[in-house]
Amino acid sequence: RREGELQIEGGSFSSKRASAEYRSGLLANGLAFYGRLSDLQSNGYRYHSGVLGRSGLVSAGYFGARDVFKVMATVGLLHDTLSYLAVPESDLSRDRRLNPLLPTELDRFGEQLVSASYTRALSTTSSLSTTLYRISASGNYDVAVDPDLWNYHLDFVWYGFTSAWSWQGEGVRVNVGVNANRYSRDHYAFVRPNLADPEYFNTGHKGDVSGFAKVAYDVGRATVFGDVQTRRAEFRYVADARADIAPRSISWTFLNPRGGVTYRLTPALSLYG
Repeated sequence: RREGELQIEGGSFSSKRASAEYRSGLLANGLAFYGRLSDLQSNGYRYHSGVLGRSGLVSAGYFGARDVFKVMATVGLLHDTLSYLAVPESDLSRDRRLNPLLPTELDRFGEQLVSASYTRALSTTSSLSTTLYRISASGNYDVAVDPDLWNYHLDFVWYGFTSAWSWQGEGVRVNVGVNANRYSRDHYAFVRPNLADPEYFNTGHKGDVSGFAKVAYDVGRATVFGDVQTRRAEFRYVADARADIAPRSISWTFLNPRGGVTYRLTPALSLYG
């Protein structure tokens, strides 16, 4: 059904939260939509430990007799003043809100996700599903290293797809699937106020491809099954010349077969071997 919702809340230490969302429900043409916006702010209990968070999500889908197609995108941002260090008990007895970190030691990160998925009922006994996705994030945080203020960055991008086919017959079930993805992450740092020349810049790359097949066959109370998975993973590290680390890479290949029998003694008790 079509509906919307608005929430507004407030609390101690200037804490505020607001969110708004809308869902269309399933329309006559098979389409459906959803959206949500959120905002969170607080000054925090400890001194200069505030947080600001904002996010948004939108999704849409088509739901047909044999086809389902969905897309989704979300984005989020979190910005806070760091307050993770402990304080001696003697200082806490004087002021429980003490924060030994500086007001200039900040944390700022954002993350984004977008995906699209499609499912097709090939027949009354089989279906095929495929999903494409991309996830990325970037941000930085500050650490005071007397007398400097270091600014550390982390960025990554991860994208790939997964697809699976399933079939079910009289006492027989078959599932086959593949997955592939690529991932890379940058590590780099500056010394404020110079944000033009990084002290180092290192990047890691990872690739992953896998596939599986499963078969199960029912014989009375017993189910005979077998499956096999194969996977290839590669990692490559590219370091800044100033890090004095040679480029490195490593890879793995796995083949994992499995088989067995499950015997149902009662609806709640089974033996496996």
